[in-house]
Amino acid sequence: AGDLQTGRSHSGVMVVLASDEGTYFPLCWYSKRPGCVSRSTTEAEIVAVSGGLFNETIPLQTLIDTILGRIVETEVKEDNTACIQILKAGYSAKLRYVNGTHRISIAAISEIVTKEEEEEGFKLVYTASADQLANIFTKALGKVSFLKALWDIGIRKSSPKP
Repeated sequence: AGDLQTGRSHSGVMVVLASDEGTYFPLCWYSKRPGCVSRSTTEAEIVAVSGGLFNETIPLQTLIDTILGRIVETEVKEDNTACIQILKAGYSAKLRYVNGTHRISIAAISEIVTKEEEEEGFKLVYTASADQLANIFTKALGKVSFLKALWDIGIRKSSPKP
């Protein structure tokens, strides 16, 4: 509910191609205000996961898998433990209305992020809020946090890390 007038939050998504050695290359990112107000942080997080997964990540993973001729592991990073539990379960009685209000399916998301890695290449991973790369797209940050966020997404001056 970051917008005081509308009560709407902003979904932030960043998709990067990363290696085990720690290097990465941003492929796409966006900040989007959902079409309707979410009634909880968990609901807003599920809406963001759905948008990032179906609109950006799956098409990119399909392309990369085709180019490389193998399944590339994809980590879906989430900082909300309730969201992770719901996505692993595939259903929430309290969020049963999101299919109608947001036009998303918790079961469809769950089917993708809970399959065996060898089958689909997706893995749902808890990541602390401070380590989420898309924070810069979703909220106002203080100067130090903003400079760190710029550094984390690869926008850097030639000087050392802040």
